[in-house]
Amino acid sequence: MKQNGHIDNDLLLLDGLRRGNRQAFECIFKKYYIDMVMFSSHFFARREDCEDVVQAMFMSLWEQRAQLPTNIANFKAYMLRSLQNACLNEINRLNIHRRYTAEFMALMSNIQHENGYTTLLYSELKALLESAESTLTPEEYETWHLSRTKGLKYAEIARKLGVAERTVEARIARVKYHFRKILDCFWSI
Repeated sequence: MKQNGHIDNDLLLLDGLRRGNRQAFECIFKKYYIDMVMFSSHFFARREDCEDVVQAMFMSLWEQRAQLPTNIANFKAYMLRSLQNACLNEINRLNIHRRYTAEFMALMSNIQHENGYTTLLYSELKALLESAESTLTPEEYETWHLSRTKGLKYAEIARKLGVAERTVEARIARVKYHFRKILDCFWSI
């Protein structure tokens, strides 16, 4: 009789869940959370990972409560199967993530070996750019500064410096070429 009372209780909770009853959901959560975390430990070594998957499964259960099948005879078995699927999906997602991360790292390693550069930090890049800027002529630097820092258009720069717009274009082109030569091995970043 106790077994039937347990099943009837699950069916009542499930019915309440389908209708959006938060108390029914909380009862289901409290009743099965620890069992679900323990079950997911068959798939994940870290407790945090187990809890994350279980919590995501419960979120999904709440969000899709209206679409729950009406012919669930054993709610606990249904929950365990849902959790098993969620664990397998998460493992699959992690494997895909690891594979692409490994491929990306291998690609970066190949690029580094082919081009002969090492990882470039922002501070190093900034110092390299400052060094490149210091080798510009005063006219090129001023033109570059007005274009990139102040955001002026070529016509505005030409008026401000009292030169032809073609001169501004030529200076910017020379500066870009100069930077390309210096930073060539870092462009793939």
